[in-house]
Amino acid sequence: MEVTTILGGLKTAIDIAKALKDSSKSLKDAEIKMKLVELMDALANAKQSVATLKDDLLNKDQEIQKLKGLLEFKEQITFNGLVYVDKQDSSVLYCPKCYGESGQGNRLMIVDEALLRCPVCDFRCWLPGEQPGRKVIHPGI
Repeated sequence: MEVTTILGGLKTAIDIAKALKDSSKSLKDAEIKMKLVELMDALANAKQSVATLKDDLLNKDQEIQKLKGLLEFKEQITFNGLVYVDKQDSSVLYCPKCYGESGQGNRLMIVDEALLRCPVCDFRCWLPGEQPGRKVIHPGI
């Protein structure tokens, strides 16, 4: 919703109110009632526009917070050639597939001594430095 739309609606309401004030003595009751209905309609439209604008601003604030969080996360991790690693705690590993596709920082879980698995996308790999000499049976294969 554009701010100019809201301001236009409020200007219309003010103009109607001024017309009522300036000519209330010369208008008939029916004309006054009609002008009051127009005024109430203009004010209701302006109120709705303000509510829509408020929702839009709230959504934009939430999106800004989300993007700030993603930026902070991006600055907190580094890619080691296989997975993303937390710069503060190298034992915290993140899924490269999830991060690459959606920016999500899903932690990898150790499922079998040296095998890592993402609980979200089922990405699997060996711990950095481990030899993949063992067979791994993947579900569905």
